Amino acid sequence: MRSVMMCCLLLLLVSAAAGAEGKSEVALLLERVKPALQGEGEVGGNAQLATWTASTPLCHIELRLLREGCCKDAESCAPAVRRIGRARHDNLVPLRAFYQGRRGEKLLVYDYFPGNRTLHELLHGHGEQSQGMRPALTWARRHKIALGVARALAYVHAGHGEAHGSVRSSNVLVDEWFVARVAEYAVHRLLVAAAVGKADGYRAPELQSRGRCSPRTDVYAFGILLLELLMGRKASGELPAVVKAAVLEEVTMMEVFDAEVARGVRSPAEEGLLQALKLAMGCCAPVAAARPTMAEVVRQLEEVRPPPPSSNSNIMSSRLRPYITYSSPAGRSTISYPCSAVQASSTPAT
Repeated sequence: MRSVMMCCLLLLLVSAAAGAEGKSEVALLLERVKPALQGEGEVGGNAQLATWTASTPLCHIELRLLREGCCKDAESCAPAVRRIGRARHDNLVPLRAFYQGRRGEKLLVYDYFPGNRTLHELLHGHGEQSQGMRPALTWARRHKIALGVARALAYVHAGHGEAHGSVRSSNVLVDEWFVARVAEYAVHRLLVAAAVGKADGYRAPELQSRGRCSPRTDVYAFGILLLELLMGRKASGELPAVVKAAVLEEVTMMEVFDAEVARGVRSPAEEGLLQALKLAMGCCAPVAAARPTMAEVVRQLEEVRPPPPSSNSNIMSSRLRPYITYSSPAGRSTISYPCSAVQASSTPAT
């Protein structure tokens, strides 16, 4: 409650603090970030949002400014903001307040977690952060992160019938215990269609053409995120094709999984790596109806919890024999594991 009150106070002081003498600490903090409202002093964000943070002894908040030309009008935003504000889950970053300025600028106020890093930073580095400065991302830790994200999305889909709409590694905050929290829930509801349809590596094929987010587009984005975790590569719509090619060529595990993931794994099938890869590929099915629900994804991830780490490993010399099921617009191609040769069959999509 105190955090919510502080957020509201911060927003009220945006206009009132200007020109006053003896400004409070809160007002001074807000003055430092106020230039971002004029397009200056931006410290982060993406094509739709500019991001910065503010701290007081009572709370830490993150403010995200909807960029000009990307957002809907205030009347259209109000119902979505109320709905977003009601969502509460351990793996979601909660929206604490919403503010619209006199010039039409719109601010989203979230809890800020000092010391947390984004999953994108942990996987790919950021700024001065090098691979040697970040914690080891073992398969067990990556699995925990993936399961946290999956639970957040399952909650959103089941409880609200809503899509998250912004699933990407830069929106996943990870704390020192590798607990994941997903940010920007349902921000797409505040954006104009042209902004929602912008393409990136997490966008499902139907989202590219229709520009409408749904639980199924979230599932696709989660599949890309899971491949990003497993392979250590930056998100791209080409990741599923890389896995399909590896399956057909029966390449070594080292050529598919991130070396840090493979390290210490005795049996990729027994320890859930192959099952997770199969799950990711199912989530990335080009046909939306062929993708699992996030509730099914949570169940499958819970069934493949990695065992305690071991130093005995033969994953590097193991072969990635066919184990992937995926769909194409023309039909479903199925490859089973294990087998001595690739066996594919095509059946009509249902």
